[in-house]
Amino acid sequence: SMQDLNELINQHCENHYHDQAIDITHGSMERSLVEAGYDNLSSSAPSVAEFARLLQSPYSRLLAIRQFIALVILSHVGWRSRSEVSLLPPQIAAFCKTIPPTERQPGSEEGQLNHTHNHGGNITDSFHKSL
Repeated sequence: SMQDLNELINQHCENHYHDQAIDITHGSMERSLVEAGYDNLSSSAPSVAEFARLLQSPYSRLLAIRQFIALVILSHVGWRSRSEVSLLPPQIAAFCKTIPPTERQPGSEEGQLNHTHNHGGNITDSFHKSL
């Protein structure tokens, strides 16, 4: 259930991250986030600069890390995620690949469906190394 997932994320953060001061520049934190693919996760997430600030603060770091983990998980549940990293059952991921892209019609609000969502490597590994 979602509550169980939330508890697992909380336990992971408590066991693997700290809330002490860290010695990393804001620019370096931003670069790490971009390399980890944070800027492609969600349009509703805080900006890279804002998220880097949240991670640098001992008071908001664990909450920000929990949010990051949740965003990574949710980005791999969507039908547009790459099938090799999708958390969807293989049958559903395979079915989604068979859906043809929508053609853009003049004057139409419809756009091309993006069937590839590339994060450039293992997003959690890149992020974890920076903290």
